[in-house]
Amino acid sequence: VGLSERLQRLFEITGLADIIDINSQIEGGVQ
Repeated sequence: VGLSERLQRLFEITGLADIIDINSQIEGGVQ
């Protein structure tokens, strides 16, 4: 299992993936 895969799973479990998505959307909207 690669590190990125572990991080992805961790993000999915903790909901960080959603937070990152929201952040990127906000940054995209600002720019």
